[in-house]
Amino acid sequence: MTAARDMRVQGELRYDEPMSRHTSWRAGGPAEVFFVPASVEDLAAFLAALDAETPVFWHGVGSNLLDVTAAFVAS
Repeated sequence: MTAARDMRVQGELRYDEPMSRHTSWRAGGPAEVFFVPASVEDLAAFLAALDAETPVFWHGVGSNLLDVTAAFVAS
């Protein structure tokens, strides 16, 4: 996901972000890329810049979410 590293976004773009910081159970391994968009337009631009094969996981607010210990890796 090297393309994400070169992106300019208005929101927060983090790498190897511990998902335990974003779940109510405080559990979860690292996300290769974690993005919090500043606006709908920011999200649309981010998604449009990703390779079509890049998997996307919609997280929500983390309530009732228990991430597996394995990292969610984009290939």
